[in-house]
Amino acid sequence: MECKNYNQAVRNKFETGNLPPADLAQCIHEATVYGCEKVYLAVLFGGQEFQLFPVQVTDEMKLELLTKMAEVWARVLTRDPYPPETVEQAKLLFPTDDGASKTASQSVEMACQSLSAIKAQIKALETQEEALQTLITGYMGEKANLVSLEGKVLATWKSAKGSVKFDSKLFQSSMPDLYEKFKVEVPGSRRFLVK
Repeated sequence: MECKNYNQAVRNKFETGNLPPADLAQCIHEATVYGCEKVYLAVLFGGQEFQLFPVQVTDEMKLELLTKMAEVWARVLTRDPYPPETVEQAKLLFPTDDGASKTASQSVEMACQSLSAIKAQIKALETQEEALQTLITGYMGEKANLVSLEGKVLATWKSAKGSVKFDSKLFQSSMPDLYEKFKVEVPGSRRFLVK
Protein backbone atom coordinates (compact mmCIF):
# COMPACT_ATOMS: atom_id res chain seq x y z
CA MET A 1 0.00 0.00 0.00
CA GLU A 2 1.35 3.41 -1.03
CA CYS A 3 -0.54 6.43 0.35
CA LYS A 4 -0.60 9.98 -1.00
CA ASN A 5 -2.32 13.20 -0.01
CA TYR A 6 -2.51 15.45 -3.09
CA ASN A 7 -3.94 18.85 -3.82
CA GLN A 8 -7.19 18.72 -5.83
CA ALA A 9 -5.35 20.35 -8.76
CA VAL A 10 -3.36 17.11 -9.22
CA ARG A 11 -6.57 15.12 -9.78
CA ASN A 12 -6.51 15.66 -13.56
CA LYS A 13 -3.19 13.76 -13.83
CA PHE A 14 -5.03 10.60 -12.78
CA GLU A 15 -8.00 10.95 -15.16
CA THR A 16 -6.35 9.26 -18.16
CA GLY A 17 -6.48 5.90 -16.39
CA ASN A 18 -2.69 5.85 -16.13
CA LEU A 19 -0.79 6.81 -13.01
CA PRO A 20 1.69 9.69 -13.20
CA PRO A 21 5.19 8.26 -13.90
CA ALA A 22 6.61 9.15 -10.47
CA ASP A 23 3.74 7.42 -8.63
CA LEU A 24 3.93 4.36 -10.89
CA ALA A 25 7.70 4.11 -10.33
CA GLN A 26 7.15 4.24 -6.57
CA CYS A 27 4.59 1.42 -6.74
CA ILE A 28 6.91 -0.71 -8.90
CA HIS A 29 9.75 -0.04 -6.45
CA GLU A 30 7.64 -1.18 -3.50
CA ALA A 31 6.54 -4.32 -5.33
CA THR A 32 10.19 -5.07 -6.13
CA VAL A 33 11.39 -4.51 -2.55
CA TYR A 34 8.58 -6.52 -0.94
CA GLY A 35 8.45 -9.23 -3.64
CA CYS A 36 4.77 -8.83 -4.48
CA GLU A 37 2.81 -8.45 -7.73
CA LYS A 38 0.15 -5.98 -6.65
CA VAL A 39 0.39 -2.59 -4.95
CA TYR A 40 -2.51 -0.34 -4.04
CA LEU A 41 -2.03 3.40 -4.44
CA ALA A 42 -4.38 5.17 -2.03
CA VAL A 43 -4.80 8.87 -2.80
CA LEU A 44 -6.71 11.57 -0.96
CA PHE A 45 -7.36 14.52 -3.30
CA GLY A 46 -7.91 17.91 -1.70
CA GLY A 47 -8.54 16.32 1.68
CA GLN A 48 -12.00 15.15 0.53
CA GLU A 49 -11.95 12.71 -2.40
CA PHE A 50 -10.46 9.26 -1.75
CA GLN A 51 -9.42 6.98 -4.63
CA LEU A 52 -7.79 3.57 -4.59
CA PHE A 53 -5.71 2.58 -7.63
CA PRO A 54 -4.66 -1.10 -7.88
CA VAL A 55 -1.35 -1.53 -9.71
CA GLN A 56 -0.47 -4.95 -11.15
CA VAL A 57 3.34 -5.14 -11.34
CA THR A 58 4.97 -7.59 -13.74
CA ASP A 59 8.50 -8.99 -13.59
CA GLU A 60 9.30 -7.00 -16.75
CA MET A 61 8.26 -3.75 -15.01
CA LYS A 62 10.48 -4.62 -12.03
CA LEU A 63 13.47 -5.44 -14.26
CA GLU A 64 13.02 -2.22 -16.25
CA LEU A 65 12.96 -0.14 -13.06
CA LEU A 66 16.00 -1.94 -11.60
CA THR A 67 17.93 -1.41 -14.84
CA LYS A 68 17.09 2.29 -14.85
CA MET A 69 17.98 2.66 -11.16
CA ALA A 70 21.33 0.90 -11.77
CA GLU A 71 22.03 3.29 -14.65
CA VAL A 72 21.22 6.32 -12.48
CA TRP A 73 23.36 5.03 -9.60
CA ALA A 74 26.28 4.33 -11.96
CA ARG A 75 26.09 7.97 -13.12
CA VAL A 76 26.11 9.10 -9.48
CA LEU A 77 29.18 6.99 -8.68
CA THR A 78 31.09 8.15 -11.78
CA ARG A 79 29.95 11.77 -11.36
CA ASP A 80 28.50 11.69 -14.89
CA PRO A 81 25.11 13.45 -14.64
CA TYR A 82 22.47 13.24 -17.33
CA PRO A 83 22.45 16.21 -19.69
CA PRO A 84 20.17 19.00 -18.42
CA GLU A 85 16.58 18.96 -19.68
CA THR A 86 15.79 22.55 -18.64
CA VAL A 87 17.66 25.84 -18.30
CA GLU A 88 17.23 25.62 -14.51
CA GLN A 89 18.88 22.18 -14.48
CA ALA A 90 21.79 23.56 -16.55
CA LYS A 91 22.22 26.40 -14.03
CA LEU A 92 22.31 23.91 -11.16
CA LEU A 93 24.78 21.60 -12.93
CA PHE A 94 27.10 24.39 -14.04
CA PRO A 95 26.75 27.32 -11.59
CA THR A 96 30.14 28.85 -12.50
CA ASP A 97 32.34 29.09 -15.59
CA ASP A 98 36.04 28.25 -15.91
CA GLY A 99 36.83 31.18 -18.23
CA ALA A 100 37.74 28.91 -21.17
CA SER A 101 36.12 28.58 -24.62
CA LYS A 102 34.59 25.54 -26.28
CA THR A 103 34.22 24.99 -30.03
CA ALA A 104 30.61 24.47 -31.08
CA SER A 105 29.52 21.36 -32.93
CA GLN A 106 27.53 21.92 -36.12
CA SER A 107 24.23 21.16 -34.37
CA VAL A 108 25.02 23.52 -31.47
CA GLU A 109 26.03 26.28 -33.91
CA MET A 110 22.71 25.81 -35.72
CA ALA A 111 20.91 25.93 -32.35
CA CYS A 112 22.60 29.28 -31.61
CA GLN A 113 21.48 30.66 -34.98
CA SER A 114 17.91 29.41 -34.41
CA LEU A 115 17.83 30.84 -30.90
CA SER A 116 19.08 34.20 -32.17
CA ALA A 117 16.30 34.27 -34.79
CA ILE A 118 13.67 33.30 -32.19
CA LYS A 119 14.89 36.03 -29.81
CA ALA A 120 14.59 38.59 -32.64
CA GLN A 121 11.00 37.41 -33.28
CA ILE A 122 10.18 37.64 -29.57
CA LYS A 123 11.61 41.18 -29.44
CA ALA A 124 9.50 42.20 -32.46
CA LEU A 125 6.38 40.67 -30.88
CA GLU A 126 7.13 42.38 -27.54
CA THR A 127 7.39 45.72 -29.38
CA GLN A 128 3.98 45.07 -30.98
CA GLU A 129 2.60 44.01 -27.60
CA GLU A 130 3.85 47.23 -25.99
CA ALA A 131 2.30 49.38 -28.74
CA LEU A 132 -1.08 47.63 -28.52
CA GLN A 133 -1.14 47.71 -24.73
CA THR A 134 -0.24 51.42 -24.76
CA LEU A 135 -3.09 52.12 -27.18
CA ILE A 136 -5.62 50.14 -25.09
CA THR A 137 -4.56 51.46 -21.66
CA GLY A 138 -4.40 55.00 -23.03
CA TYR A 139 -7.98 54.56 -24.27
CA MET A 140 -9.12 53.09 -20.93
CA GLY A 141 -7.66 55.93 -18.87
CA GLU A 142 -8.78 55.55 -15.23
CA LYS A 143 -11.45 52.90 -16.04
CA ALA A 144 -10.95 49.40 -14.57
CA ASN A 145 -12.77 47.41 -17.30
CA LEU A 146 -13.01 47.59 -21.08
CA VAL A 147 -16.16 46.01 -22.50
CA SER A 148 -17.52 45.38 -25.98
CA LEU A 149 -20.87 46.76 -27.21
CA GLU A 150 -22.38 43.40 -26.15
CA GLY A 151 -21.00 43.81 -22.62
CA LYS A 152 -18.23 41.20 -22.94
CA VAL A 153 -15.14 42.10 -20.87
CA LEU A 154 -12.26 42.65 -23.31
CA ALA A 155 -9.61 43.78 -20.82
CA THR A 156 -9.16 44.84 -17.22
CA TRP A 157 -6.71 47.33 -15.75
CA LYS A 158 -7.22 47.31 -12.02
CA SER A 159 -5.13 48.69 -9.18
CA ALA A 160 -3.44 45.99 -7.13
CA LYS A 161 -3.65 46.10 -3.36
CA GLY A 162 -0.81 48.05 -1.79
CA SER A 163 1.99 46.18 -0.05
CA VAL A 164 4.67 46.84 2.53
CA LYS A 165 8.31 46.09 1.77
CA PHE A 166 11.67 46.55 3.41
CA ASP A 167 13.62 49.53 2.02
CA SER A 168 17.29 48.56 2.29
CA LYS A 169 18.54 51.92 0.94
CA LEU A 170 16.59 53.82 3.61
CA PHE A 171 17.92 51.40 6.26
CA GLN A 172 21.48 51.92 4.97
CA SER A 173 21.21 55.71 5.12
CA SER A 174 19.52 55.68 8.56
CA MET A 175 21.76 53.09 10.28
CA PRO A 176 24.94 52.63 8.20
CA ASP A 177 26.88 50.84 10.98
CA LEU A 178 24.15 48.28 11.55
CA TYR A 179 23.64 47.88 7.81
CA GLU A 180 27.34 47.01 7.37
CA LYS A 181 27.08 44.24 10.00
CA PHE A 182 24.33 42.47 8.05
CA LYS A 183 25.84 42.66 4.56
CA VAL A 184 26.68 39.27 3.05
CA GLU A 185 28.41 38.53 -0.22
CA VAL A 186 26.27 36.62 -2.70
CA PRO A 187 28.02 34.72 -5.52
CA GLY A 188 27.25 36.03 -9.00
CA SER A 189 25.03 33.99 -11.28
CA ARG A 190 25.87 33.11 -14.87
CA ARG A 191 24.23 35.14 -17.64
CA PHE A 192 23.56 33.47 -20.97
CA LEU A 193 23.75 35.68 -24.09
CA VAL A 194 23.47 34.44 -27.65
CA LYS A 195 25.55 36.56 -30.07
